[in-house]
Amino acid sequence: MRESNGVVRYSVTETAAEIRKALKRAYPGIRFSVRSDKHSGGASIRVHWTDGPTAQEVDRIAQVFSGADFDGMQDLKTYHDSEWQGRQVSWGADFVFAERSFSRAFLSAIAAEVCAAEGVPVPAVRGTDDDAYIPLMPTRLGTLNAQELVYRAARERAA
Repeated sequence: MRESNGVVRYSVTETAAEIRKALKRAYPGIRFSVRSDKHSGGASIRVHWTDGPTAQEVDRIAQVFSGADFDGMQDLKTYHDSEWQGRQVSWGADFVFAERSFSRAFLSAIAAEVCAAEGVPVPAVRGTDDDAYIPLMPTRLGTLNAQELVYRAARERAA
């Protein structure tokens, strides 16, 4: 990190380190993978974890560290400084993306609960123990299928 014109400038790697610290303070028992990527259009950070807090909860913390905004109506990326710990800072990542996976145990429990409430068969959960998924289920419940209801419930619930 360096200071220029009263603004502390973080590299993308330093920004990722600050995200790790903030997430560890907020969720000490959860293991987060925080990876930075530099490319010709700028830099980004991806935060990944299994179960734990919802993506919305992690986004509230992680988005503080985004150094740019995108206006799709104008196809325009703009940069901005932020205030962090009482100082003006410029983050090294344009955007921070939060990606949550579900464990087989967590997704199985949600599927059993949702399917029991809807009176439909419980699907087989596939994938690995820390990155599970439910294949498309043909059972329709109103405008949604059972798979969509299970994922909606899983996304809204912290583990």
